Amino acid sequence: MPIKPIDLQTLFSQLEQVGRERAAGKDGNVGILQQSLQGMAQLKKREEEAKAVRKPESSDDGAPGVNEREGGSREGKAGARREKDEAADEAAPNVISDPDLGSRVDISG
Repeated sequence: MPIKPIDLQTLFSQLEQVGRERAAGKDGNVGILQQSLQGMAQLKKREEEAKAVRKPESSDDGAPGVNEREGGSREGKAGARREKDEAADEAAPNVISDPDLGSRVDISG
């Protein structure tokens, strides 16, 4: 099928538009590629930040520090228990305590 002069005239007039469309297509593909690379870089950065160990910003909101007592930790705890028991005994002087109470179990049922 031969090409007629009217067809050539139509093609030449649309040649500029075709060139613009091709350039936009190429730029679009490059733009998509750049966006995907930037997305991957951001994802990698987020993963590294998630894995990183950070110091707390302020320790004022957390629990207070541990204060050690003189005489070691076990003796300090036992002494504190004794002091609590003595304070409880002084607060309730009418209570009688039996040392054998609750130490034996009757299984002869």
